[in-house]
Amino acid sequence: MDGLNSRFEKPIVYIVSPSCELLECVAIAANESQFIPLAYEEFDRFEEFFDEMSPGCILIATANYDAVAIEQMCRIFSRSPSAQIALVLSIWSMADIVRAVQQGVSDLLSSGDSFETIALAIGRAITRDDVCRSRISNDLPHRIRVRLDDHEARLLSQIIQGRTTKQIVTELDVSARTIHYRKKSIYSKIGVQDRNEAIEVCRQHRKAEASLNGWHACLPMESKLRESVR
Repeated sequence: MDGLNSRFEKPIVYIVSPSCELLECVAIAANESQFIPLAYEEFDRFEEFFDEMSPGCILIATANYDAVAIEQMCRIFSRSPSAQIALVLSIWSMADIVRAVQQGVSDLLSSGDSFETIALAIGRAITRDDVCRSRISNDLPHRIRVRLDDHEARLLSQIIQGRTTKQIVTELDVSARTIHYRKKSIYSKIGVQDRNEAIEVCRQHRKAEASLNGWHACLPMESKLRESVR
């Protein structure tokens, strides 16, 4: 998954639906936008490939907001509390809207909405994901941050956000050679071999610190709502 993002430099839209018709509908909307759509008919299959460290959002398309959909949402948020989820329903009520918003859905759509409407919702979710990801990555886990100097910390933040070397060169205004040597120093200091291991170590440390201090200590404010309604 990480390699996929690096090659295409586009956010991923994960589409999960047991309905082939709904899958096709939202996949077309996503494909016409500047995103990579990945579709799954089985939720467990989606969980297997979902990478919470990669930029993107999730679309769950289902007939109604039943106990199965609610349980799936809980599983996603327990794994990635800052996940941006758009819910596409065929049938919904005001009670469904309230429950979905309380649980943390970023957008609630109808399966009858146009491709343009769905694409706009995806765009909003991607924008929110980018903001959340920037906030999270800029706040490196304490056990990692104390091992690095300021330049290395800024570089590791960029790496966690999924930036390519070309993007980092532009963002930090340094040469590719400098980035190469700083990466080697970072990996040595935090005890990893490559970018994927660095991301995983940061993810594990962040979760460990969050379990002690509460998710709100390292995630955007909107995640507090999700924790309060569980």
